[in-house]
Amino acid sequence: MGPWPWLWLAAVLAGLLWLRRWHRERQTVPGLSEKFVLITGCDSGFGNLLARQLDARGLRVLAGCLTEPGAAGLRAATSQRLQTVLLDVTSSHSIAAATAWVRERVGDRGLWGLVNNAGIFNPVGPNEWLSKDDFVKVLDVNLVGLIEVTLSLLPLVRRARGRVVNVASMVGRIALVGGGYCPSKYGVEAFSDSLRRELRDFGVKVSIIEPGCFQTSILDSDEARQSIVRAWDRAPDEVKQEYGQQYFQAYNSNFQRLIVTANPKLSLVTDAMEHALTAEYPRTRYGCGLDARLFYIPLSYLPSAWADRLLATTPCPCLPRLGCSLSRWHSAAGPRSGPTTGTDLPSPAGLGRSKVGAGLIQRLRLQQRLLPLAPRVSPLRSLSPDLLPGMGPWPWLWLAAVLAGLLWLRRWHRERQTVPGLSEKFVLITGCDSGFGNLLARQLDARGLRVLAGCLTEPGAAGLRAATSQRLQTVLLDVTSSHSIAAATAWVRERVGDRGLWGLVNNAGIAVPSAPNEWLSKDDFVKVLDVNLVGLIEVTLSLLPLVRRARGRVVNVASVMGRIAFFGGGYCPSKYGVEAFSDSLRLEMRHFGVKVSIIEPGYFKTAITGAENLEKCFLSTWEKVSDETKAGYGENYLKDFVAGARKMQKRCNSNLSLVTDCMEHALTSRYPRARYSAGWDAKLLFIPLSYLPSTLADVILTWLYPKPAQKA
Repeated sequence: MGPWPWLWLAAVLAGLLWLRRWHRERQTVPGLSEKFVLITGCDSGFGNLLARQLDARGLRVLAGCLTEPGAAGLRAATSQRLQTVLLDVTSSHSIAAATAWVRERVGDRGLWGLVNNAGIFNPVGPNEWLSKDDFVKVLDVNLVGLIEVTLSLLPLVRRARGRVVNVASMVGRIALVGGGYCPSKYGVEAFSDSLRRELRDFGVKVSIIEPGCFQTSILDSDEARQSIVRAWDRAPDEVKQEYGQQYFQAYNSNFQRLIVTANPKLSLVTDAMEHALTAEYPRTRYGCGLDARLFYIPLSYLPSAWADRLLATTPCPCLPRLGCSLSRWHSAAGPRSGPTTGTDLPSPAGLGRSKVGAGLIQRLRLQQRLLPLAPRVSPLRSLSPDLLPGMGPWPWLWLAAVLAGLLWLRRWHRERQTVPGLSEKFVLITGCDSGFGNLLARQLDARGLRVLAGCLTEPGAAGLRAATSQRLQTVLLDVTSSHSIAAATAWVRERVGDRGLWGLVNNAGIAVPSAPNEWLSKDDFVKVLDVNLVGLIEVTLSLLPLVRRARGRVVNVASVMGRIAFFGGGYCPSKYGVEAFSDSLRLEMRHFGVKVSIIEPGYFKTAITGAENLEKCFLSTWEKVSDETKAGYGENYLKDFVAGARKMQKRCNSNLSLVTDCMEHALTSRYPRARYSAGWDAKLLFIPLSYLPSTLADVILTWLYPKPAQKA
């Protein structure tokens, strides 16, 4: 076996596991001809092709279409088994009518499969070009609509012990573009993961489809082509001047190229959907397309700093390219005199007019200086154990350890360098009535920064003013009210003037209603999403010009539940959405010198994690669920669920400074991190757990779940 027998054993074990998976995945469910499957978004694209594909296989397809022409065209192309229903996933009335229609047809057999495929892509563009309404439009279809359809039909799926197949995207794993699409698909991932873990004991399987870039109607249409143009036209003059016409042209050009180069073979996606519905052992996730499998999904596992460097070399990081071709920048910068070579730089008179262009030129010049050095570097592969005496049989391990140590020392040194002139810098913090926000406001005030504290209530503001110096100022701010946000933005602008806003800390958030997903309603999810995600986005968009003017910091408070979802309600989808919005914003803002950081706390004792509030929420939610749902879960499930919440509360960390120290570092360090994990539970349990395969993570997490009365 050579010098490394363990490698051979590992290879054999991996081969056996692959063969086992290959065998299991080819076992199909019996009696498919008697099973009903509802598919949303069947007018065109994936939904239309899947409906025809399943109909040809003999399943009883119930196709939800947005328009009557779309339904008529599908009926004409399929057998008489297929039935259509008009379904608008943004309308509660339409969903209720479709649910009643489905119930009549499936009867006591239940609904074997639900495929949530309906979705939209536009409006899209850099986040700063868009408005709150642009984000809400996409979230309402892709996330809220999907949730409401699932909750309405879940009792029928549970009755059949069937399947739920939710269509997410590769950008549900890594956020590449601005707008509501990435946050919505991140939210779909969170909702699907928590739902899968809850329904595991009922015999219901939940799968996520993650397509790469494919040629469907949401991309290849006049609406898609004009979306970026409209966003640019609506942007304020100040924003246009900062980005520059060349940035807009390059962004638009890249997006058009994305449409042209998208994969036309939609069957790669519908085959994955069909497998999730018909296989005895479906996967939890299906990556569809080589771009998703070989580029985007592996990229999502890299450290944020590495992924940012790979993606930020192009203004529209939608294509699997590690950098913009210089010829494209030459054309964007205008005609050039003299011969053009592969290492020529864009004309400073054209591209360099904007801050974004200047940053790109600086990076390209650095690449030019480094290129001549490449041939002089001795290849490491020439090293051998004989040249490294005293290091044993594996010198590479020693070299790796030394390199890791040097990198750690470099990071340690960089992170202890602070920004000068902190006493003249303004920082706005939301959610300062209590918890993290209140402590951070007092902490920064003690350090000498000029704190602008947003509080929801006047008593909360008065209490904070009494505990701090006269430098600290408060403003009433409700992040769910556009009027309140606009007033607070004007108030901040008056105080910061031309200096701009150095720091924006989006801390306001809520955690309830929270309970198993099937116990909740659409309104319960929307209530949390409006505060934690939509409110955060609107506050950021309103204040971003002031932050950009100061070349400052945006600090968004997410959670470890933004990395791994294991309980129901809107909290996990909202925090997943915060991660997506923050990642895309960080990519866009790095050209302006603005740094965006994400805070990911573990479990801490704050107002939103109080045991009394959670227990009250569980009991009130339980009273509203249907008798059929109560019978499925049982009273013991409720008791165990409440007892588990009490135990979790006792284990919560009371040292809130672990979180506020991370926030302070993100605001005051010259080199802040992209992500901060606060608490040992986050660092040693939840974050590592998020990197495990979904199947293994499910086994670990569901071991702690209560067991339902009607367990499969």
